[in-house]
Amino acid sequence: MTGGFVGAAPDIGAYELGADEYWIPGRRGRRASRPIPNLRAVDQPVDRDLIFLLGYGGIDADIYLGESPSAVVLATRSSTEFKATLSDPNNVYRPAQLEAGRTYFWRVDTVTSTETVKGEIWSFSTVPAPGLNERRQSDTIDLPEAPPILGYSAIDAFPGLGFVAPIAMATPAGETNRLFVAERGGVVSVIPDLTSPTRSVVMDISEHVDLSGEGGLLGIAFHPDFAVNGYFFLYYSTIADPGASLHQRVSRFQISSGDGNVADPATEIVLISQKDNGVDHNGGDLQFGPDGYLYISVGDGGGENDQHNNSQTVIKDFMAGILRIDVDSLPGSRPPNVHPAAIGNYSIPPDNPFVGLNFIDGATVNPATVRTEFWATGLRNPRRMSFDPATGLLYSGDEGQGAREEINIIEPGGNYGWAVHEGTIAGPRPDKWRAFVDYLPPIQEYERGLLGHGRTCLPGTAICRPARELHLQRFCQR
Repeated sequence: MTGGFVGAAPDIGAYELGADEYWIPGRRGRRASRPIPNLRAVDQPVDRDLIFLLGYGGIDADIYLGESPSAVVLATRSSTEFKATLSDPNNVYRPAQLEAGRTYFWRVDTVTSTETVKGEIWSFSTVPAPGLNERRQSDTIDLPEAPPILGYSAIDAFPGLGFVAPIAMATPAGETNRLFVAERGGVVSVIPDLTSPTRSVVMDISEHVDLSGEGGLLGIAFHPDFAVNGYFFLYYSTIADPGASLHQRVSRFQISSGDGNVADPATEIVLISQKDNGVDHNGGDLQFGPDGYLYISVGDGGGENDQHNNSQTVIKDFMAGILRIDVDSLPGSRPPNVHPAAIGNYSIPPDNPFVGLNFIDGATVNPATVRTEFWATGLRNPRRMSFDPATGLLYSGDEGQGAREEINIIEPGGNYGWAVHEGTIAGPRPDKWRAFVDYLPPIQEYERGLLGHGRTCLPGTAICRPARELHLQRFCQR
């Protein structure tokens, strides 16, 4: 949205969600970052959601909105320009179905039991769409303009050791001499001593792992207090029950108290088991953040063009984004909303961005139907992500469909545009574009086939400090 503003009648404020918090006279609990004299127009960042909310109770506020200023001036409650009446300071009105690149006019009337005070006419403009004109910049990481094809060489880190389709590696917090490897077929192996490398099997769950398409054992992460509780987590594809459908599952396991390099599959505690739409675009990474919460990357369910309509919703399934959960169920965390995939044994951090919302993307929703596990949305297939230890920022790769590969900084509540956008260009589903969504472009993007191999993919990222380099993890050609 352009031409930011705040204000209408003395008892109502309109502001752009995501900007700094502004003081609205009469509305308690909203911090003041700067005063808003008489609730008049002020400069704010562009491209924000617009919402209306009451300043205080005891009055009604009638909201009128349209593209014709004269129609808005003359509108009554029987006019199409009449949109809502607010009577409760806890409720808001958010315009829906705004079109791109248009100017809208609005007024708010204050209604009491004795009189109606007609509001002034204000306007705002929606941003042009679709397509993002430029990528975002990272202040701490230097990114190459093209994926590097020189300056790197592969060496055999552990001569004589063999792994079958190693797909992820992890080391418990505080350790420097032990490396665990997740092998796609379902084996977790370990190199107990990096100074004298040998390989041993920690656990084998291959009988439960489905390898169809891009499936398999895909991710591994160790609890921050692994040294105390022995907990580690796996993300894997499975046929949940004989004859059942494909699921993507996140489970907790526990290392043996008698042997720190052995675990029993019978210790499995399932947290999430999401029925999948297809055999590809599974995401699959697990990372504990500096905040101690578990972050989970999930894909859009497979196929082409977001054919299952998973990429732009948080009231359906666990697809197309980054999840954030509390595996310790700390005080203040909330239980997850009821959903077939939410098996339990975890809670929702209270500051997750979709907790308690009843208006999302311009529509009223039942808060009980919101997948509050979401930390970010609008990703196609974020296979790998990593936290920068120096800044705490979460970086994620995202595999494109046919044109762009992305690197994103993941922000709480961020919407990264798929399938409206692919990178900074228009994506295959412009029908999903909404004027009131603030799509976040990547900090870097690469074209498919950039190395002359027809198709390339960039599934993930890894941060290496102090060299201050962003490594493109598992850069591949197809």
